[in-house]
Amino acid sequence: MAIVKLIFFDTETNGVDPNSASLLSLSAMKLTYDTENKKMEFIDEYDRYYFRKEGEEINEGAIKVNGLTDECIEKRRMESKINYPKYFYDDIDSFLRFCDGATHFIAHNIRFDRKFLPKDLLKYQFDTMLENVMIVSAKWPKLLECADYYKVPLEENELHNSLYDVKIMARVFYRMRNYFLTEKRINDFVVNNISTNV
Repeated sequence: MAIVKLIFFDTETNGVDPNSASLLSLSAMKLTYDTENKKMEFIDEYDRYYFRKEGEEINEGAIKVNGLTDECIEKRRMESKINYPKYFYDDIDSFLRFCDGATHFIAHNIRFDRKFLPKDLLKYQFDTMLENVMIVSAKWPKLLECADYYKVPLEENELHNSLYDVKIMARVFYRMRNYFLTEKRINDFVVNNISTNV
């Protein structure tokens, strides 16, 4: 028996290129996974909002999807009642402390989200999108489609709120661990450290 620490995470950004687009929100949940009985237990969550770098133009397409205008970010930061840096690049260490040596990371379309995090952080990776390509009847299944397939209830208008997406993703993963087509893949990930082919 082994206890593995899992990090489910999601980002919302001001574009697709981390060289020119800022990370606007980063949310994560830390859970333990007991490899013997497949039990998952919540440890902690992380939810922070950041402003665009000085002089960076607003990417209208990205903001239309995630709704993270400067006003919205300011409001979310005030609601959190935590004082932290305005920009993600000044706050990376807080996320590293949150991860606390975890090596197993899960995201929906992890190839996108990982671009905005330190390159050496994500040792073993699991992608709830790619792992469901042959299962959910969609070429690149959205989180909504995976949730629907595994009968995970959700509020569609809450999607693209990074912490909400993380919670839905964790519930999808939870259902996948006992589903006959994905049980082995999850076991390979948590026991044998085999990453999704990303």
